[in-house]
Amino acid sequence: GLGDVYKRQEMWFSEFHLKGPKFSKVYNNRIGKMTKFKHTVELESNYKYTPSMDSRDRQLILELDSIDSLGDKNIVDYTFTNRILTKYKSKQGLETRELLKLSISQQYNIDEKRRDQKLATDSRRPAGDIDMEAKSSIVKKLSLIQKATYAPYEKEINKYSTAVRYSIGRNGYLYLDRTWKRHRNFKPVSTGESHFNLSGGFAFFKNWFFELITRVNRSDKKVLEKKFILRRKSCCWDTII
Repeated sequence: GLGDVYKRQEMWFSEFHLKGPKFSKVYNNRIGKMTKFKHTVELESNYKYTPSMDSRDRQLILELDSIDSLGDKNIVDYTFTNRILTKYKSKQGLETRELLKLSISQQYNIDEKRRDQKLATDSRRPAGDIDMEAKSSIVKKLSLIQKATYAPYEKEINKYSTAVRYSIGRNGYLYLDRTWKRHRNFKPVSTGESHFNLSGGFAFFKNWFFELITRVNRSDKKVLEKKFILRRKSCCWDTII
């Protein structure tokens, strides 16, 4: 009954975050209005552990957010990032601008590495997909974004997207991307699809912001998503209609 649901709902978990080491080097070159280029290399990693000892209690907890899983966890992930920054001369003086960002991230499941059941039909796959992202912002308001996902066990790039984003500061933005998904080496069948994503927004008055988000499946010409969002921003809260 409902009494059992509210009887005991508890869980514990641990998370360890490590940022670094970080290396950087400054080059005293000048290109147009850009002066002094800085190259940084940094590593960031996380370890998350949720034991199975509370699994019975966790089944009684209602998951309101599908992103956060309440299941057992014993995973480590890392992100390796390269950045190129510069000092740019503007009317307001010198400002720091990120010209290029290249990041590589992956997740590793320790419990999957230790698994010893059903190995005859289901081999261990502890290493997750490798996500790669390159973002270039040579022009101040314009960003070019390239993303790719590499599946290490299928040995293929199963997702790729190319995007452009135009920012108007706090007053609005326009974002357009084309995404391809494929599984050529996936058994028993190969699959593929292509998506076209468009979103944009602009501010009017002081605290009001309008957004349009749409997603189209290019393979069968179907609209998968279309949203119109009216957002009001205050000092501490956002209201979405």
